[in-house]
Amino acid sequence: MRPMALNKSDLDAIKKLIQETVSGLQETVSNLVSKVISHDERFDQLKDELVDMRQDIRLLPTKDEFFTSMDKLMGKLTAIEEEKTVSAHQTRGHEDRITALEEIHPEGQHTQK
Repeated sequence: MRPMALNKSDLDAIKKLIQETVSGLQETVSNLVSKVISHDERFDQLKDELVDMRQDIRLLPTKDEFFTSMDKLMGKLTAIEEEKTVSAHQTRGHEDRITALEEIHPEGQHTQK
């Protein structure tokens, strides 16, 4: 059996099919190029943000510097709390003395016994 020859109608159909396929591929390639460009722009933005973040991070103290300053701060806070306790006891002592003086000197006058 002999293969059949392609006629003009067959060739036109093949040509149309190839054109549609190529057109679809061109559209796909165009979409891919747009996405690559978009991703490239986003990549540049992220790269710039990363550079900015690295610069900001350099301004932060190191872990050792942070804990050293926190230790100093906690030491000062402890000292303030101790002073507050001592001051409260002193104040209470002064209040007791004033109350005792007010009992023996009502209305700011000495009482005679």
